[in-house]
Amino acid sequence: MFAQDSAVIVTANNSLPNKYIKAIDAKSDKLSNTLDAKTTKYLRRFQKQENRLLRKISNKVDSSTSQRLFTDAEKQYQQLSERIRGARKLTHYIPRLDTMITSLQFLDKHRELFSQSKDLQGKLATSMGKINEFKSELQKAEDLKQFLKERRAYLKQQLEQAGLSNQLKKLNKEYFYYCEEVKAIHEDLDNPDKIERKTFELLSRTGIFQEFLRKNSFLATLFRSPGSTGGSASVPTPLPGLQTTTQVSQIIQQQLGNAGPNAMQQLQQNVQQAQTLAQELKDKINKAGGSSDDETPNFKPNPQHIKSFFRRLEFGTSIQSQRGNNYFPATTTVALTAAYRLSDKKLIGIGMGEIIGLGTGWNHLQFSQSGLNLRNFIDWRIKMSSLWLTGGYEMNYLSAFNSIEQLKQYNAWQQSGLIGLSKKYNVGKKFKGSLQLLWDFLSYRQMPRGKSIVFRTGFNLK
Repeated sequence: MFAQDSAVIVTANNSLPNKYIKAIDAKSDKLSNTLDAKTTKYLRRFQKQENRLLRKISNKVDSSTSQRLFTDAEKQYQQLSERIRGARKLTHYIPRLDTMITSLQFLDKHRELFSQSKDLQGKLATSMGKINEFKSELQKAEDLKQFLKERRAYLKQQLEQAGLSNQLKKLNKEYFYYCEEVKAIHEDLDNPDKIERKTFELLSRTGIFQEFLRKNSFLATLFRSPGSTGGSASVPTPLPGLQTTTQVSQIIQQQLGNAGPNAMQQLQQNVQQAQTLAQELKDKINKAGGSSDDETPNFKPNPQHIKSFFRRLEFGTSIQSQRGNNYFPATTTVALTAAYRLSDKKLIGIGMGEIIGLGTGWNHLQFSQSGLNLRNFIDWRIKMSSLWLTGGYEMNYLSAFNSIEQLKQYNAWQQSGLIGLSKKYNVGKKFKGSLQLLWDFLSYRQMPRGKSIVFRTGFNLK
């Protein structure tokens, strides 16, 4: 079997381990640095919001109580800083991280399968170091979440005593968005890139890796899977006081056997009743003003809030054609736009385009530079439909120019005020199309007068 497994790996790609390790290093570095920055930012912002609340509480209490509140807060944050300084041991299970670590351990133990890979041992040691740093950052994030949860509960109590119970909204926002930031990092971790998927698929085709994974994953340190009692020294014993999956299954089967032929049906009914009671309890908690989920906000969250600046940008193109008249030839305006998402429903943007002259007709088709278009706009989605309310202000320089100095003549620009509807639709996985029908309410003041109805089409990157 060993020779067959080796042949599978070598035949596929003997340089794959180096690429895999490099991909894991890049992901670990990126996520670790991102999480560290987010943790630092939200801790600072949460502490700033807490100090504001403490100052408000101080106006309602005596000076000794006020001094005690500030002293206690400073002490709590100092203790947190000392607790999360340095390396932290991850105390909860993350499946994807377990898979990455176990696969690296496999590569380290079976380096003979990749004899052509250069300095594999050194690279594996470096990669494991980066993953350990990432694990430490993950635990720091969990420590901070717990700390913020406790401080939020404490401040809620103090605010209620001071008659300021409605002042906790901003603090709740900071806590909620930090939890969402951490959740987004976990989602990035669970989204393997191409080289990660290819390597794990390759290793999974080998019996030796399947056996290694079954015996050496993190879960194997908690529960001994059926068939893992092969006497291997690498197989850890179950933790004292915990029942294995096999033991639990045997107990259920034994109880069902003693309960008669309708035991399975009765078990299903009991499970359904338990789920119903749990849901009723959750509803009662919510009606009482609380929540069974500490991360549920008492405000409407903005999903765009946790995205970076560049991930909230949306680039696109716009094309508008206009028939000729007595003053100007037929033209087409081709513009590039950049929009910033304020939320899922609102975005603002700017754009710049070139006005291209097309001549006077099919018999006199001639391309020429005919001006410049500058624009800004705002889009507001109408509820959950694909229709958007669009408004904007634009300036058009309607003649050819040879220098920037010509564009500085403000009176030479024609102004447009646009309002109307946009229809946005998907075009494949990476693009969205748009159709716009707009009314130029400043067209009646233009000299010469332009078209009052404008139709545009374009494409945006998702």
